[in-house]
Amino acid sequence: MEERGKRQSTGAAAISKCLSGAHFPISKEDLISQYGFCEIEFKKGETMNLEEILEDVPDKTFNSVVDLEQEINKM
Repeated sequence: MEERGKRQSTGAAAISKCLSGAHFPISKEDLISQYGFCEIEFKKGETMNLEEILEDVPDKTFNSVVDLEQEINKM
């Protein structure tokens, strides 16, 4: 449950928060196996697992969270 006075992250900020412990570069496969369970409010009111968000992203290695976010925004 969200604490009073704190805003829940959405979109790119929520992805960054989910991947705060990730070591880059990292492959899509490793992102899914290590962080795919992470629930993200991708759009306001729309919660998805990272695995669902990455479904249509090409199988490649990402050099940073920004690199990943750019690829997701292409979808």
